[in-house]
Amino acid sequence: MGIYANYTKSDITTDPETGLQTWTEYQEWPGYKNSRTVTATKWELAERTDCYCCSCGVREGSDAACRNHGFAAERPCETHNMPGKPWGAELEGTPLEGTMPASVQVERIRRSLL
Repeated sequence: MGIYANYTKSDITTDPETGLQTWTEYQEWPGYKNSRTVTATKWELAERTDCYCCSCGVREGSDAACRNHGFAAERPCETHNMPGKPWGAELEGTPLEGTMPASVQVERIRRSLL
């Protein structure tokens, strides 16, 4: 049984030379049967919408602005050209409120020097 009651699919095979996966799909209706061979091509990156680069160092969750573990801001990422989010309400009334934290890469360097 496939997606619909009248749809079935063969097992997936992989071409040893190209690495591409192929399968056959069947669609049956009273009076006829359709089939098509499907070959999957490799995925290509169309657009990066976010990244989860970590700036915590050896202690996961230790950076409040980490793109992966943070909660108070989000550091920009130079590697993936992703914008950040400024420090928020958690730092209300401090000089950091509303400012952009340093990038992931700058924070990694800073932590490595500690």
